[in-house]
Amino acid sequence: MLKHIVDSENPIDDGKIRRKMQVVNVAAFIASLGFGFTAFYQFQLGPDWRYLAWVNFGLGFAALLTMTLDRFGLEVKVAYFTVWLFLFLAHDISVGKNGEDHLVLLVGPPLLFYFLGAAYWRWITLITILSAALFIYISLVVPLHIPPGETIWDIIAQSYQDGFVRQPQDVIFIVLILGIVSALFFTSYSANAAIDRYEDALEKEFAVSERLINVLLPSRIAKRIKAHPDRLIAERIDDATILFSDLSGFSEFAAANGARATVKLLGSVFSAFDELVLSYKLEKIKTIGDSYMVAGGLDPSVKERQPDSVRMAALAIDMIATVERVTDNLHPKVSLRVGIHKGPVIAGVIGGDKPFFDVWGDTVNIASRMESTGEPGRVQISPEVRDEVAEYVDCERREVINIKGNGEIQPYWLLKVHDKPATSHSSERLIKG
Repeated sequence: MLKHIVDSENPIDDGKIRRKMQVVNVAAFIASLGFGFTAFYQFQLGPDWRYLAWVNFGLGFAALLTMTLDRFGLEVKVAYFTVWLFLFLAHDISVGKNGEDHLVLLVGPPLLFYFLGAAYWRWITLITILSAALFIYISLVVPLHIPPGETIWDIIAQSYQDGFVRQPQDVIFIVLILGIVSALFFTSYSANAAIDRYEDALEKEFAVSERLINVLLPSRIAKRIKAHPDRLIAERIDDATILFSDLSGFSEFAAANGARATVKLLGSVFSAFDELVLSYKLEKIKTIGDSYMVAGGLDPSVKERQPDSVRMAALAIDMIATVERVTDNLHPKVSLRVGIHKGPVIAGVIGGDKPFFDVWGDTVNIASRMESTGEPGRVQISPEVRDEVAEYVDCERREVINIKGNGEIQPYWLLKVHDKPATSHSSERLIKG
């Protein structure tokens, strides 16, 4: 029944629900403390006060139970606390309205907007109407003190017998109360509707910023930046694997086919690369024009059956196959050239408003040279990579090349990658050289 009364077209997110539940819990705890101290004091006054003491103790315990209703949801918690409030008022006015506690009926319902939000205006409207009617009735019928020997029910019965005859000023009082209730209701509704809109806008902006930072940076780096945004992030990795790739023939294709076809090609190729990198649990570093850079071994928490260099070799073969598939019917012909090297690197985040995660060092330079001195449709790996992946791959030695600053290097063409080491060829990736 409650779900039919409550307007849940704009459900409250989990964060808001937790905050609002905490507010209700605080209110319930304060109420239980108040009733508990009152009951304790009344127990000390003697037997004549025992009944009221037990009633107040029961009301305090009932308020405390509100804090145990989290698993039933915010609506049930607030509904229970509202019912408890009405029971408290019913008990309080049983001895007269001198305590003026029935004033809660005026300010209480609008406070529901702060607990539930403006989306629940239908339910809050119903509670507000009932509360206003009850406040007016109590104000006009219930005396300040119930005379000795009478009960509240005697007073109510007498009012029925008198036919609710009222003075003209009572009409003015009713109009005044309705005006106050209406003002409180619409003010609270407007304020909380604005708060909900602002919170929704902030949450959308936060979601966009979260997505962007996780796209621009590895998740582990993004977490460190969010935890300590002013702290320098720099680390040395002693054994990283770096891959560089470049689209051979891309400049000719761009000149012949125009902007739309060029951007579409890059989008298709790099999107496929992104999925492959994730599947191999490696890290995309950056793209520069038609170049694509990947790193492995940067995250010590990644524990895979195969070393990162083997996964990088398998990635390289899949990348070449992807480009062949995507560009099969394109003209001029576009193919991928790949180079891989491994060794120590420096990794870190640079930039303020636009943070950028990058890696530097001689290892990066050699990996870039492995790519630039390679051939379209082939993967060239350094001897360091070949030594580590030897059990998993088939390689072909090529002529020695000279790299500036590093002298002569004996590179290899990567031909085939096996899922298992040594002689097991049950599943393999192949490049046709």
